[in-house]
Amino acid sequence: MNVLVYISKGVSDVDRQYLTTLFALLDTNPDIEITYDAPLWRHDFSLFHIFGCWDAKALRLYNMALRTHTPVVLSPFGELNPWRIRNLLKVKRMLLNIPVQRMLSRVEVVHACGQFESDTLKSLNATANIVRIDNPRISGAIDTADMAAQFVRLYHKTLNTWPATMLTAADLELVGALVLAGIDAEMFAAMDLRLETIDALTTPQWRYVLMYAAQERVLDLVRKGLERLQTETPSTDLSKFETFCFDPIPEDDNLAEGEEQEAEDEQQEETDNPDDNSTVDGIVEIVRTLYDALPKDTAHLQLLATLYANLRLTDYDEQALVQALNKVKLLPFFRRVESVMHHLFKLPEGFMPILPLNDKQTKSLTNKITKVYY
Repeated sequence: MNVLVYISKGVSDVDRQYLTTLFALLDTNPDIEITYDAPLWRHDFSLFHIFGCWDAKALRLYNMALRTHTPVVLSPFGELNPWRIRNLLKVKRMLLNIPVQRMLSRVEVVHACGQFESDTLKSLNATANIVRIDNPRISGAIDTADMAAQFVRLYHKTLNTWPATMLTAADLELVGALVLAGIDAEMFAAMDLRLETIDALTTPQWRYVLMYAAQERVLDLVRKGLERLQTETPSTDLSKFETFCFDPIPEDDNLAEGEEQEAEDEQQEETDNPDDNSTVDGIVEIVRTLYDALPKDTAHLQLLATLYANLRLTDYDEQALVQALNKVKLLPFFRRVESVMHHLFKLPEGFMPILPLNDKQTKSLTNKITKVYY
């Protein structure tokens, strides 16, 4: 876990010195870097913790977090209290008010230093995950070591809920392999991926692999893939991991199993009695749904897995599909998605109705769909 702690210039010198002392207590677990500037472009941090908000650099760092799907903990440190806002320069308040309000309305977690600030934040943004951790400088109910420990717990809870930034390229490849094993055992066996997948299960990031699979709605396929490895595998119980507003798929979800069986029965029926028009229309609709979901950041891997299953496991007229996609102006997008599926799920070109497109936009699309940047 690599955490970038940004301390705004609006934070007082006394508080700045105190925070430096506080984070020194955390040693190297997690690995924390304190800065008074924002990275220019790229970074390798799993989480940003921003202290203060009336600062253009803080807003720039938050915008970088949005672009790279890096979770953010925001500590206003009293800067949103009414009297602090009134004391701001009028020009700063006018220029930054809307960006600050936008950040506050979208940030994942907001830290409050006390009950008054917690109530103030709730009145400003009722949907935020507001966590109260008192400041020992103004409260005798907590000491510095307690505050440091609570911050570490907060970081873990945040990353459990937004785990993508913790995954490496190898971890993402593991997710793809397990999903493939869960959805297409025949192709998984043909590609002889079993041994390397078993080796990859030793990743120290297993908890985040699980949380990521649940977030992306493919945990059921990952569990089925683990069963098909026919070996001892790590636990997939998520109940011991603390999260924010997160409802992972239960260990024994009979309803989900019933729905999965129903989907398999429908898929078998389509294979036995193929209706090219309805199958092609269904694939086009999946592609359209994936395309529409990207701007809203709701493009789960489940959509990609469903598309893979339709291309690989159902009969359809490839030429009709290409024509239908071209008609709705989704063909270039689909060709890039083919490359993403080849990269993640090993979809062979022989099961692609048209040659894939692998360019700079494909790389960007892969990042956008997987939410993993490396």
